[in-house]
Amino acid sequence: MNNGSLIGKVLAGDPTYADCSSETTITELKQGDEVFVQHHSSSGDYIFADDVALNSFTGVLLQVV
Repeated sequence: MNNGSLIGKVLAGDPTYADCSSETTITELKQGDEVFVQHHSSSGDYIFADDVALNSFTGVLLQVV
């Protein structure tokens, strides 16, 4: 999400199998923008973390405009 607007989406999560999903997006940001990951739960979808399953979010500045 960028200031509440969707910039990427991943469909993942299954109550029977452990799976791994990833998403790569490129977006133009302005100073002060808020970028974050938002989870929407539906049947079987979840974000899970324990000693062997970790969630991460990384941002990289490619160019100052």
